[in-house]
Amino acid sequence: MILTFVHFAYQIVRHRYARRPVSARKPLYWRLLVDVSLMSVTVTLKFANRKSLTDRSVQAGLERVEDIEARYPSHRGFGGGNSGHIIRKMEGRDNNGFIGDNSPSIAGQFRWNTPTTNGVHVSSTHGLALTDVELAGGKTVNRTTTAAEDSTRNGTGSAVPVQTTADRDQWGKGVEFLMSCIAMSVGLGNVWRFPFVALENGGGAFVIPYIIVLLLVGKPVYYMEMIIGQFSSRGSVKVYDMAPIMRGVGYGQILSTTIVTTYYASLMATTLRYLFDSFQSILPWAVCEDSWAGNCIPSGTRNTTVVSDLNDTVALSNRTSSAELYFTLITYYSSLMALIARYMIDSFMNPLPWAKCRQEWLPNCIDSEAKAMSIQLPSKNVSVTGPSLTSSSELYFTKVVLKELDGIDDGIGLPDLRLTLFLMLSWSLVFLTLIKGVKSSGKASYFLALFPYVVMTVLLIRACTLPGAVDGIVYFLKPQWDKILDPKVWYAAVTQCFFSLSICFGNIIMYSSYNKFRHNVYRDATIVTSIDTFTSLLAGCTIFGILGHLAHVTGKADVGNVVKSDAGLAFISYPEAIAKFEVLPQAFSVLFFLMLFVLGIGSNVAMTSCVMTVIKDQFPKVRNWQAASIIAVCGVLLGSIYVTPGGQYILKLVDYYGASSIALVLAIAELIAVGWVYGVDRLCKDTEFMLGHRPNLYWRLCWRWITPLLMFVILIYNLVTLEPLMYKQYVYPTIAYDIGWCIFAFGLLQLPIWGAYAVYKQSGKTLNEKIKNSLKPTAAWGPYDPATHYEYKKFIDQD
Repeated sequence: MILTFVHFAYQIVRHRYARRPVSARKPLYWRLLVDVSLMSVTVTLKFANRKSLTDRSVQAGLERVEDIEARYPSHRGFGGGNSGHIIRKMEGRDNNGFIGDNSPSIAGQFRWNTPTTNGVHVSSTHGLALTDVELAGGKTVNRTTTAAEDSTRNGTGSAVPVQTTADRDQWGKGVEFLMSCIAMSVGLGNVWRFPFVALENGGGAFVIPYIIVLLLVGKPVYYMEMIIGQFSSRGSVKVYDMAPIMRGVGYGQILSTTIVTTYYASLMATTLRYLFDSFQSILPWAVCEDSWAGNCIPSGTRNTTVVSDLNDTVALSNRTSSAELYFTLITYYSSLMALIARYMIDSFMNPLPWAKCRQEWLPNCIDSEAKAMSIQLPSKNVSVTGPSLTSSSELYFTKVVLKELDGIDDGIGLPDLRLTLFLMLSWSLVFLTLIKGVKSSGKASYFLALFPYVVMTVLLIRACTLPGAVDGIVYFLKPQWDKILDPKVWYAAVTQCFFSLSICFGNIIMYSSYNKFRHNVYRDATIVTSIDTFTSLLAGCTIFGILGHLAHVTGKADVGNVVKSDAGLAFISYPEAIAKFEVLPQAFSVLFFLMLFVLGIGSNVAMTSCVMTVIKDQFPKVRNWQAASIIAVCGVLLGSIYVTPGGQYILKLVDYYGASSIALVLAIAELIAVGWVYGVDRLCKDTEFMLGHRPNLYWRLCWRWITPLLMFVILIYNLVTLEPLMYKQYVYPTIAYDIGWCIFAFGLLQLPIWGAYAVYKQSGKTLNEKIKNSLKPTAAWGPYDPATHYEYKKFIDQD
């Protein structure tokens, strides 16, 4: 595998720096595809043949007690003379080796705790009928039941097999959970969405409604999801054992999470492309290509007169930057993770590929590295000025990266092999991160959570040293008080807070389900939500500091004239600004796109892990690497849709109908399920049992009244202001809207379908009884650990 990886790296370097024209080099894609495939097969075979001591011990713990005694004769009966922990011999076993209802009540304990030759301690506690296998490393396999519970389960009083607690992973350390939540919540939206949304909605004044929304929506929901996830140790579907009729909320959220995961990975691939391109001696988006001549301004030009070697005239009034044309060309391949992956790879190029205009982009391109608004061409000896020239950064983004179609009326085209390779690489990294579940992702979370802050700090320091940076930061933070009462501003604050924190997607419930039962989630919820807001402001200052410099060197008085929205901020405006750096533009380009890629991986790992948890909850025998590999393969296949020339149109459609819109409805349904069906009072009792204190009045009011009402108002506002979906100036055909509404309807139908199924499966003589029972928690609801579950039942019965 190592040799394959070395050969893979050699092929990239050899291809990039071969002393031949780019047009003369043979395609590298199939050779790299073979290398990646070989590495994937090697990894899969390695882990497929691996059987760890932990798995063997867990299997031993599930065997009958007689089987364990047969294997360890020294522990038979009184446990041998060396145990030192014998209190009473276990009595009351049934024919299957399990404790039946004829066993004594709590009457002391019998414990085996003698190490055997294979390092396994076997112990049994009587009274709660607890049998566990304790590993030498401290892990315990528990199997618990009580006579009353056995009688309830099968109605005969005979014993039945019971659940174990070792079949569910846990975080190695509590800080791994905190770091994973930070890596999940702090994502791409903090870097490119929050600054633009804040700028559009009052600048610094936007922070006030955002913080209010954070206190009334963000923090309460984040804390609530942490509570129910940790309390039940269940994923986002199984957690609705607390209200079976609402289980469709969990399935709907998994559908939305899956949709987001597929296109999120494709953006990472584009970032990788930009990262590798950043290692070129001249950034490829800093210059105009021959085909861009006529309306392209080189993004990397730094002097007042740009001298081009293109044999054409430059009309500055109608030009697109080389960075945007490059982006259009490259996004033939991807979106989201694919985009980021592509840009990361491109960042290794020198010059940056979006800094210069290419021949096919002319005559409407200007190099993105250009600082001037006048250009002179040797062949025409003409100097022109004007505001409408497009920088090479913008042309690089639209023509090289996206290769964007004018519409999808004639189809979306075929996936590009090169960006498909980046997509595979992105998913391979996600797979490796999750190959052992939270045990491996928890270790990776330290890097995924902390590294972006290191890069962001470096970029902020660099930004502050540039002329015009202060103007950009002031422009970002300057409040526009006249907008603070605009309903659009509050709507933007709610949606930004909602999607930035990743609430009501199932990810928070999933991560907290791997916590130890007494972990302080109140502290972690406060830390994560605060850090997320701080990161958004930090990223805004960093981005606008550098954009202020871009406005300064291009002679634009208004910083807003150089700001692009959403992904364009990261792939057009920022690369154009970097192309104008006089010192090491490649290094800062590499850092920026590497930061984006790490942010994307952190969020995508969380979403993928959420889907994995649902699979493992439904099919406990499925191992982590198997679930991760299945999701990764499906992610590549589904993500290939977004790496086509029309992929961006599909992404916009699917994101709007399958993620954004349906997420608001499911969020309201989740709040109703927890706050009203299950009940805030019951939730407070659960919190008191788990953490030792009841939530105060603020939390209770938010969970029951304030947060659901605010979310409902936002949903109504969204429906009232609903407009036909458009991508840029393109209006989708009718069939596209039909497909979008079908996706939306399919997500919503999860609610009645699974609700009806829950009612059908419930006991009861009449339909009314079945409905009432489906509104109550199941008998298995509560802490996952059997001993804790027994204490919880006693705690609830006391009230």
